[in-house]
Amino acid sequence: ATLYPTDEMLAAATKIPYPQVKALLCRAMGKASSGATTQFLIQTALSSALPGIRIEAIKSLGAHPPSEPINAVLKKGLSDTVTAVQWQSLETIGLIGPAATTLAESVDTLYRNSTSFWIKGAAIKCLAKIFLALHLKSLFLSRNFRSMG
Repeated sequence: ATLYPTDEMLAAATKIPYPQVKALLCRAMGKASSGATTQFLIQTALSSALPGIRIEAIKSLGAHPPSEPINAVLKKGLSDTVTAVQWQSLETIGLIGPAATTLAESVDTLYRNSTSFWIKGAAIKCLAKIFLALHLKSLFLSRNFRSMG
């Protein structure tokens, strides 16, 4: 359970016209994980015309349980025209780790096609987090199975 009033945050976020307040509400929704807040963040990340709001929505999705709809938003963020949105998508994918394995090819494509060293560095870091977590998990499982035999 969360102490954040999710119903009030959602109501305010749909009514308040100020971008700074909407971005702040997106940030708060990262701490108030529920189906309704996740859906709001997904819609906001996909539809907001303002990069700052898209960035906050994508960042907050990293605190929600991984899912295919969230991965779809992150994949779209990787192809955003705003470099800062691409970077935040990479950071969020890195936080999600192995649950974002399906995005590894898109991250690699961004790495190869980007002219930004900032994005290239973030993409390498993101891929390392995905695959390191997977490797450690498989290493842990293989050691446990060997010790059981």
